[in-house]
Amino acid sequence: MLRIPYVSILSKLMIIFLIIISILYGLNFAVNEMGVRKNREEISKSLISSTESITKVWETEITRISMSLKQSAIEIAVLNAQVSGNPMTDLERVGLLMNIRKHLDHVQRTSRFIRLTSAYLPSLKGTLSVENLTPYIDPSEFLGLQKKEADSPFVYYNNRLYMTVPYTNSTSSSAQAEIGEFVLAAELYPDQIGIILDNMIGYKGSGAYLIHPAQGWVIGGIRSASMSEALKQFVLGQDLSDHNYQKTAMIALGQQKHFVVMEYSPLFDTIAVVHIPEAELYVSLNTYYTLFWAMSIISLLVVVAFLLWSYRIVHKPLKMLLGAFRKVEMGKFDFTLPHNGKESEFGYLFARFNSMLHNLNVLIQEVYEQKIRSQRSELKRLQSQINPHFLYNNFFVLSRLISRGDQENATRFSEYLGQYFQFVTRDADEEISLDQEVQHARTYVDIQSVCYSGLVKVSFAEVPEPLKHLLVPRLIVQPIVENCYKYVFQHVLGRSELQVGFEMGEASLSIVVEDSGSGITDDEIASLQSGLIRASDGSAENTGLINVHRRLRIKYGSDSGIEVSRSRLGGLRVEIRVGMPEGGI
Repeated sequence: MLRIPYVSILSKLMIIFLIIISILYGLNFAVNEMGVRKNREEISKSLISSTESITKVWETEITRISMSLKQSAIEIAVLNAQVSGNPMTDLERVGLLMNIRKHLDHVQRTSRFIRLTSAYLPSLKGTLSVENLTPYIDPSEFLGLQKKEADSPFVYYNNRLYMTVPYTNSTSSSAQAEIGEFVLAAELYPDQIGIILDNMIGYKGSGAYLIHPAQGWVIGGIRSASMSEALKQFVLGQDLSDHNYQKTAMIALGQQKHFVVMEYSPLFDTIAVVHIPEAELYVSLNTYYTLFWAMSIISLLVVVAFLLWSYRIVHKPLKMLLGAFRKVEMGKFDFTLPHNGKESEFGYLFARFNSMLHNLNVLIQEVYEQKIRSQRSELKRLQSQINPHFLYNNFFVLSRLISRGDQENATRFSEYLGQYFQFVTRDADEEISLDQEVQHARTYVDIQSVCYSGLVKVSFAEVPEPLKHLLVPRLIVQPIVENCYKYVFQHVLGRSELQVGFEMGEASLSIVVEDSGSGITDDEIASLQSGLIRASDGSAENTGLINVHRRLRIKYGSDSGIEVSRSRLGGLRVEIRVGMPEGGI
């Protein structure tokens, strides 16, 4: 059966609160996005309108210049015809040049787009401009300015943009008609045009350009050659012949994205292009975005503060109360719930809980003291069972040494016996340091070494320095070592081995005693382990191994005691597990 995880009441309320806040925040975000989208559309329409205005200004100016050039060309042709065929005096020549210059001045003043207006006059063997008279004509330039497309007023020559009117007299000879009688040319001023176009946009980092796809020239506020070329290649890649072409686009120019607007002029086959950095174009919208996210962060902080306040006022005391009940369920009664004594629901609950816990502690203490007295009586009984057994064995060994006449070993053995019985008969505390307990086991091994004359190799690991002063019950190591001699080495003719080591865990200390005896089977080890388990309830036979096991259980609880298994030396491995103090050593 699927178990539904527990969710507290406060958690449910917080989840509902967060859902409501999320819905309101989502609606606010959607409304904000709709406003931003509408503003973007309005900005796009405004830029398209500005680009259309640039196109209209361009068409108006170019139309005015073209008309002025054509009118002036006719009048200059009339003046030129009046003096043709007859030799001119210097005075007549000067008068003709002055009249022609007046017409050039008129064209020059027609538009701010014009940089210089000039007339190339082969009949006068010179080039006249509003600035000066050059007494020669560059033949290649004269011919170049006459080569223009039929439908275009523009001539792009030598990286300069001109508007020209070549005048040809149909009555002239074929050679004269081919090159024209004169050429009237107005050189456009790209820098001035760029300034005028940029002023019509007004965004920082923006630019406005005029591109002629057929002739390939670009004029306007060019920021860099690479940007101009990238913009030109993008525009030339668009199909502007369709009246429904896309007028806007977002492209990368340099390190930034730019919003591009295009407007095609079929009158002069030119394209007006405006580009504005996206960051500059939507700077106001970015401000709104910044304010929106700032308010979102502030709202989030307010929500978090509210949740923390709710946790502190409601959830934390409730969690403490539930945790206290769980401790009581696990048998822990030595604590109280802190409260500030304020008149509140949780203050009342905490006070009543502490009162209940105090009454329970009084009852438990009475029962515990009675149990301790019973356990101490059992401990004294178990220790009294151990001492007569050792006394009998040791006097038997001493008697055998004396009867053999081995005075040296008998003397040494007597000293060992004195140390041993001084330890076991001393009326001292029930607990001693681990170092003293291990030293007592060493004394027992010294006694046995006299009897076995080096047939048993015994090695004791050094007691870890932090554990030397750890208090343990008396006589928990030596009885285990004694069992090795009694049940293993006594029945082995050859050499044997005994090892005593220490293993430190997180919450317990293990003293490991291993022997090399091979007489015990796996079934016997399993039976011995079962006897240790039965010893916990007092139903097993009372032996030295079980005595130690039961004493450890009485002292440290069910996690302590003795566990047996197969030794890596081949015999029995006995692990004596001793509980560690909760606060450490």
